[in-house]
Amino acid sequence: MDHMEFKYFGEYELFKPRQISERRFKQLANSFLISKCGIREYCDPTIVNEIIKSFYNLCSDLLEKEFIKLASWDFMEFVLYQFDQASSIEQLYKNGKLNETEKSNWVRIGPTFRRAAKFISEKITTFSPENSPSIPESQYLETFEMIWICAEEMVRSYMASDTTYLLFPENTLLRILPESDETYWTFTSGSFLHNQFQEFIRIDTINRKRFISGKFFPEDHDKHDEILGEELKKHVGVTYKTAIGVIANVIENSRPDPDGLPVPFIKYDSIISQLSENLKCSEEIIEKVLSGFIIPKKTESNEVRELWNPKQEYRAYIRGFFEFPHPTGKHIIFSKNLASESLQLLIVNAVSQKLPKEWRNEAIDIVLSKLAKEAGQWFENTVIENLNSIGIHGVNPKRNIGSKGNSLRIPNDVGEIDFLGYSSADKAMIICEFKMVAPSFEPKYIRDDVSEFIADKNSYKNKFKKKIQWVIQNNQKVLESLKSEKKLPSNMQIKSINSVGLNCFRSSCC
Repeated sequence: MDHMEFKYFGEYELFKPRQISERRFKQLANSFLISKCGIREYCDPTIVNEIIKSFYNLCSDLLEKEFIKLASWDFMEFVLYQFDQASSIEQLYKNGKLNETEKSNWVRIGPTFRRAAKFISEKITTFSPENSPSIPESQYLETFEMIWICAEEMVRSYMASDTTYLLFPENTLLRILPESDETYWTFTSGSFLHNQFQEFIRIDTINRKRFISGKFFPEDHDKHDEILGEELKKHVGVTYKTAIGVIANVIENSRPDPDGLPVPFIKYDSIISQLSENLKCSEEIIEKVLSGFIIPKKTESNEVRELWNPKQEYRAYIRGFFEFPHPTGKHIIFSKNLASESLQLLIVNAVSQKLPKEWRNEAIDIVLSKLAKEAGQWFENTVIENLNSIGIHGVNPKRNIGSKGNSLRIPNDVGEIDFLGYSSADKAMIICEFKMVAPSFEPKYIRDDVSEFIADKNSYKNKFKKKIQWVIQNNQKVLESLKSEKKLPSNMQIKSINSVGLNCFRSSCC
């Protein structure tokens, strides 16, 4: 690792390729793009997308060529250590503890760095390399830098491609530039929204504590266990809470080599045997639990893992342990920060009816649906409590408004209304819609959100609009029915009708 360069954020160091390697890559990129596309501007999204894909393939081919030389345990250990460093910086960012320069730098490079580190780790796993690099030590750093540069460029390229194709086809401009040491192209689109979105999420996470008393239901695996526990025990052999505890135990109690980097490298059979003894259950059960959190060398379907497809099952997203070969038998290697993040996402994703495929069957899917419904009800109750605290009181009528003597049926084609409230201070009727859609961080998921919330014929927006229109058109009938509700004053007067859609998580659409 001699002569490596790093960028510092407080006490944390982030690997940075040397300028000589950056220039070498830029010259290669310049030559490729100019020969293929010439020095000019492109705004046709189809052409832009094809250029970006070609550049992505160039980086991918180069990375594959270099990877063969370097894939090793040493390499994996350093990459995971770097992810730990990046996660610590990310935590400083979320807590508002970076200075303005550091914050600006982190927002610019952080997401790409973290995604590249995950991709490289997944890639090393598929190679199942030997313990030592297969190249002379004198070539190690240069090869390492080229791999990292290519990985980051692949992340930027696929994000740019998806942004162009899926999100902002009408607002895309690609400039191929003359040869220089600075850059080889400029790309503009609506992608600037990504950085803004990251900041929104950070602020929302901080603000959450102001509005939610007690545990945040999507993260409360004790509550999840009340619904999932017994059914998971029938299928996997232990309850949901125990399964989560098994993974958490491995993360927390695994100790790295004191003479190396702080990255655990554990013999698989040993951890299986130890956990089996501690929990008084079979090794087969422990294996099934851990199989839902391990990224194997090969998948059952021999699925080719692609960087641009975040929806694949075996990715460093909700799986935090990497399978690794060793002369003494199979091991797992992991970053404690990455594994902790993945476990947290696994827990949160349960309320979106997502669990590792190894833990699922038809019966599990049924109780996951029940869990999602329970999570939605928790969110409704939480929002209503907060509305009450600011003087907005009301009911969540669903299908009927008012008491039996003055009940108003909401038509089937209008759909359920989550909340109808009244503000005495403003003499305003409030219509609310509640959603529990998980946050999206990549264009493919954001595109799905755009369709679900806004674009599709049956989008949440259109459905909510129909409910608002019905309330407005029938406002007197609605008002009279609301007056019959015990929670609301009988002398209500309406000067305005207001509406708001609320999602539990920050969404790109709301």
